[in-house]
Amino acid sequence: PAPPPAPPRPPPATGPLAYLKDPTSTAPRRRITVVVYNKIRGYLDWLRPDFVQDAKTKCSTECVFTDRRTAHDGLLFHAKTHSARDFPRGKKSAKYLLVSLEQEKYAPLLRNPTYVSRFDYVMTYNLDSHLPM
Repeated sequence: PAPPPAPPRPPPATGPLAYLKDPTSTAPRRRITVVVYNKIRGYLDWLRPDFVQDAKTKCSTECVFTDRRTAHDGLLFHAKTHSARDFPRGKKSAKYLLVSLEQEKYAPLLRNPTYVSRFDYVMTYNLDSHLPM
């Protein structure tokens, strides 16, 4: 039997890049910790020192990216290198983000709507993603 259809996604984000830090603001920033669950190798390594530093300082939220699977607010999974058999149980309040920098052809998990529906957010090149790139 065919897999059930994925739940409807919210409309894509539009408008200014609200995630960037307002340089004139003195408001305190919220801090979140994101576990990079399966590492992306090479230039797109989200644990590269310059990326980690920019995420902490340039966004409206202070994002702390780590590979330590301890206390966290979110878990980030790279669709191409993630195995569906390796789906952790995080905090109930943690958000799960599936990211793909490749087309579905090269990231087969993206073709599985049942699996994709387990994530709170999906970030791909598809315009119907929660976070289109």
